[in-house]
Amino acid sequence: MSEDTLKLINNLRSLRAFAKELDIDSLREFQEKLNTVIQEREKEEEEAKQEELKKRETLERFRNQITEAGINPEEVANFLTNTKTVNKVKSVRKKRTPKYEYLDSNGEVRQWTGQGRHPQPISEAIKNEGKKLEDFLIKKR
Repeated sequence: MSEDTLKLINNLRSLRAFAKELDIDSLREFQEKLNTVIQEREKEEEEAKQEELKKRETLERFRNQITEAGINPEEVANFLTNTKTVNKVKSVRKKRTPKYEYLDSNGEVRQWTGQGRHPQPISEAIKNEGKKLEDFLIKKR
């Protein structure tokens, strides 16, 4: 709903000014439609309230059954959350083999798969020393 419409409806003075432009039959028609919308909205809210009440009663019944069976509700919660994670199947990806080799700032030989951003020593060598990425390729033995 636009801000202007909302201001018109919520402000009695603005609503009176708007109503002066309409004849009484149009105002009554508007009133009937507004009453219908209000009744529909009240019915929807009452149904949602009843649904929530029914859900709470069911949950209360479950809690009583659980405690009567001598089960701790926390155990049920843990069980329910664990079964969700058990059902999930994680895909296992094969580890990528390194394609590039370089010396880090400590002088140690490091390897890079070529995925993601360039390691800083490689970026600096390309930028400052004029090297190419191919210069860092691991040579097949």
